[in-house]
Amino acid sequence: NFDFDMNAVFDIAGGTAYKSARVWAFDGNGSAITERLPVSNIANNHFTYTIPKLTVCHIVLSANP
Repeated sequence: NFDFDMNAVFDIAGGTAYKSARVWAFDGNGSAITERLPVSNIANNHFTYTIPKLTVCHIVLSANP
């Protein structure tokens, strides 16, 4: 999205109960990939994450809190 942050909603299927995730991204300020705020509130394999405009994220899920 070029104009607004995106509140992305994730629902993960499968047999693993995920509890957290680490996030890496790059954005409109440059191509350097940096670690961002983690996801620590996954419940029932569902979470939301705000992705700033002009940002690409790589989210790595974990069954550990």
